[in-house]
Amino acid sequence: MDKRVERTKGTIRRTLLSLMGERPVERITTTELCREAHINRNTFYAHYGSPEDVLREVEDELVASIGQELRKGYEEGGVTLAMTRHVARHQELYRALWRCKSSRLKERAMDLVIGRSLGVWRGEGLSTLSEGELFLRYAAQGSLAVVERWLYDGCRATPEEITELIDRFTLEGKRGLGPAQPAGCAPSIPPLQ
Repeated sequence: MDKRVERTKGTIRRTLLSLMGERPVERITTTELCREAHINRNTFYAHYGSPEDVLREVEDELVASIGQELRKGYEEGGVTLAMTRHVARHQELYRALWRCKSSRLKERAMDLVIGRSLGVWRGEGLSTLSEGELFLRYAAQGSLAVVERWLYDGCRATPEEITELIDRFTLEGKRGLGPAQPAGCAPSIPPLQ
């Protein structure tokens, strides 16, 4: 890509993310985006059709980057750590996209993690892939809630500390993929008040 085009698109993207800190992308006009980025509308339309197109491109690139991190994480045995490090490196981007109702980043990242994990588990011979998928969705939602809270608290803990916490929360849950316990053996859970 031409350096000028790269610079212009970078300016548009940074400006959009900055404006998204103030309000949702749906309420950001092309005119406003161009004014804040100090570019004319023709320049904007040479690269994008709308602010939502800019957001999609940013999200697509982040998802591709997540995919690369997941590959490395599986090779090195630490998917959760790979993800928390990725979030820590791209904090501002994650904050902007996770706040945005139009962004599908959470769902797309979760689908990537689940798809890759199921592929690995299939290779390991896990026969209950439908239960495996349910477990992964359960664990991913909980992990996402922990990471999101950590992100909005300013990532004060290290990625390693958050990963250790998430692993402690989820490791016991994986045992639920084994055979069902005989009737009467399950622990009783008191009703919610």
